[in-house]
Amino acid sequence: MWLQALSLASKAATHIYKNKQETKMLMSDAEKRHALAMANGEKEYQGKLLTSRDSDWKDEFILILLSAPIVLLAWAVFSDDPAAMEKMKLFFEYFSLTSILVSNNFCRSHSERLWT
Repeated sequence: MWLQALSLASKAATHIYKNKQETKMLMSDAEKRHALAMANGEKEYQGKLLTSRDSDWKDEFILILLSAPIVLLAWAVFSDDPAAMEKMKLFFEYFSLTSILVSNNFCRSHSERLWT
């Protein structure tokens, strides 16, 4: 009786696996046909190619956000303005202190998780 149940379960599992593999192959063929149709101009381009353009402004915003401190630092150095240099020194003092505190708390919280 147990052997029959195991045999039935084994057949079901192999059948399911076989169906999944066939589905993957069919989906791959469909994607290939669709890509060929898009390349030949029979269909419009779809999918991630078009949706990736929607998030371009996010990349530009991050670029500006990360570039702003570098531009301000260059301005403070090359303008020979003592007040600007003092502000930049103050900024980097606070920034380094903040980063040390954040990294210290981050390491402490993760080490507590490891040991508990």
